[in-house]
Amino acid sequence: MSKTFLFYDLETSGLSKPFDQIQQFAGKRLDNTFNEIESSFIEARISPDVIPSPYAVITHQIDMQDDAGRIS
Repeated sequence: MSKTFLFYDLETSGLSKPFDQIQQFAGKRLDNTFNEIESSFIEARISPDVIPSPYAVITHQIDMQDDAGRIS
């Protein structure tokens, strides 16, 4: 099996590991010549008891009125 590379990015509701949650995952798998093999994009709702940090709301352009904080 040839070598592949996985690049990914997570968007979270803040920087606190015990309290904040992942809101978005995006990833791309590339072959050894950097051609895309597959990609993934997943969005999730945060729990109703989690309040995103103001920095996360601004950075990720979260609309708090849209689907309980889902990234728009």
